[in-house]
Amino acid sequence: MRSLALCLMLAACATSPPPSPGARVAGCWIARGEILTTALRWRADLEQPGRLRGELTQTGSGANGARYALAPRGQSWAFCQLDAAGAEGACWQVAEGRGGSLEGGRAFIDAHRDRLRIAVVSAEGERLIFDGQRDGCE
Repeated sequence: MRSLALCLMLAACATSPPPSPGARVAGCWIARGEILTTALRWRADLEQPGRLRGELTQTGSGANGARYALAPRGQSWAFCQLDAAGAEGACWQVAEGRGGSLEGGRAFIDAHRDRLRIAVVSAEGERLIFDGQRDGCE
């Protein structure tokens, strides 16, 4: 009887869909380097429910910042760069699973436990957006 219950629990876990990209990145992240420290904070977008806004800030030599959005689009998710006014600029479909073309570029979001890596891969190659660990939001 125990083995049947264990099999049922394992089957339920195996068929559960993975968390959405938004659920995986929500919160605060940090990458501390010798010269530059980069923080990335993802919050719910109050103007557009279901969408997250990401604020990337850097401190140190050569510091700059950027803003991003992560939102569901049809059956997938889009990762977009935002301009100073908050309007979407370049957008990439978030790669999920193993299939799909890289035409037009794809955003790869690898969030595992306390690590987050976001990169955009296109015909020009890979552009690393962020690579760091979870941090507490202040």
